[in-house]
Amino acid sequence: MLFDFDLEFVIIKLEKLRGRDMTKIAVLSDIHGNTTALEAVLADAQKSEVDEYWLLGDILMPGTGRKNILQILDTLPITLRVLGNWEESLWRACHRQLDESRPSHRYLLRQCQYIMEELSREEIEALQNYPLQVHRQFGDLKLGISHHLPDKLGTRADSSWEARGL
Repeated sequence: MLFDFDLEFVIIKLEKLRGRDMTKIAVLSDIHGNTTALEAVLADAQKSEVDEYWLLGDILMPGTGRKNILQILDTLPITLRVLGNWEESLWRACHRQLDESRPSHRYLLRQCQYIMEELSREEIEALQNYPLQVHRQFGDLKLGISHHLPDKLGTRADSSWEARGL
């Protein structure tokens, strides 16, 4: 099943290895640089006493939050991270891998310029190092987690389902 999050906050309770202990997981996705919304979601997560956070991409762009978003996220017990399409676009813009004759690419280049006023190239590289997908096992339940549609997953050799034997 695919979900389209718009800074959605979902708490998932998963049974650990069929035991009685339950793990509360806050799933964060599509923050898009919205610091105010992120802070409200995290306040709700704190009230719900979540155990861990999953970060499913699209952290910074196109909103105004930059370094402060990363600083907030650094304080959380994030146990799962995947690459979003905006992080990939940011990396491509920083490496001049976009066509400046296309209006949408000029927009991305301007976004990158704005982001780089506060973020270093190393911080952008670190975001790009997130995998396209990860898998988690909870008893008999195996979850494949990604920000992208399934057809995108095979585009990076290091993250394809086949390469991982899945």
